Amino acid sequence: MSRRHLRLVFVTGLFAMLAVVPRGRAEDAAGATPQAAAHAFMAAANKGDIAAIKAAATPNADEETLRVWAEMLKAKYAFRDALEKKFGLKAIQDYRKVSEGYAYQLVTPEEELDGVKNGTVKTGNGRTIVQKKGQPGQGVSVVQVNGERKADLTGTPEQLAKANKRNKEKTERFKKRTKELPADTSKDIAEFFNKPGQG
Repeated sequence: MSRRHLRLVFVTGLFAMLAVVPRGRAEDAAGATPQAAAHAFMAAANKGDIAAIKAAATPNADEETLRVWAEMLKAKYAFRDALEKKFGLKAIQDYRKVSEGYAYQLVTPEEELDGVKNGTVKTGNGRTIVQKKGQPGQGVSVVQVNGERKADLTGTPEQLAKANKRNKEKTERFKKRTKELPADTSKDIAEFFNKPGQG
């Protein structure tokens, strides 16, 4: 098997090579099903609890990668809350229906958890991926470690460095946009996202 890649988020094209596995029960204990393992990981990440994140991930997961990713999530959720405050919940819901590109920026922590709990499991090429419900191309990779399922965020040093750099940039962009949003003159959320530099 070739070296594993950082597999938190997967492009939609990858899933075409994978076989579908039935959904697990929502009541399963953490790690009992791929969805439960992904749910435990996302729940810890949403709280920014590094110790819990490490416990839900593979033992060899890079702590810096986990921390940077959790900080990005926190900034993303703050941005999403600011968008709702400015444009309203209905505007966000309506825009998500027509804009897959920005959908990941507009989910709440609760929706993230629901996405993995009710996600579709796909396997193949030595991988198990929980594809988040309602978030095309977004998923969590899960592997077996000593009989337990854990979220897999492993990768080569170069891959981890690239991912950390990307997530740090996202964090700063979310913080900047959140700070500037109250003064933005956009009439609606579509106009806001269609402005240059808002991708």
